[in-house]
Amino acid sequence: LKKTTSWVENMSREVSSISSNLMPSMLGPLGLEETLTWLKDQYASLYSLEIGYQSLGLGEKRLPADLEVAIFRIFQESLNNIVKHASAQHVELKLVYSHPSIIITITDDGIGFNPENKIALGTGLRIMKQRILELNGNIKITSEISRGTTIRAELPVMDNHHEKI
Repeated sequence: LKKTTSWVENMSREVSSISSNLMPSMLGPLGLEETLTWLKDQYASLYSLEIGYQSLGLGEKRLPADLEVAIFRIFQESLNNIVKHASAQHVELKLVYSHPSIIITITDDGIGFNPENKIALGTGLRIMKQRILELNGNIKITSEISRGTTIRAELPVMDNHHEKI
């Protein structure tokens, strides 16, 4: 019984951790703008990166929760890749709400890679592409050796009834 109880407690903690990772805890109360600013500040501080962040057109507007999570994850995965692989010094993050779409642009001055090389597209980029396609969006990754990388994603903004806002 003790082993079972211990196992259930461990599973409960693991499920809680996974749930937290699926929906960042800050996103609900603070909104996308403040959460992305916090994310930028964290990466800049932890990894000594110079990160610019610009948001246009969104203001206080809240998007559907699944879209906000996807946008957060795109920025997060991009920053993770930059830290792990790019050796970049400068990063520019841009979020533009232009009805009926959200346009995300992430640019770094890192070492770049050959985007045609399927091996270079790691798991993170493949998951990002899949997440964007599932939301009926599109993504373009441009990169040049020694010149950095730019990721541009465009996502339609849908309401809860899957109609464009």
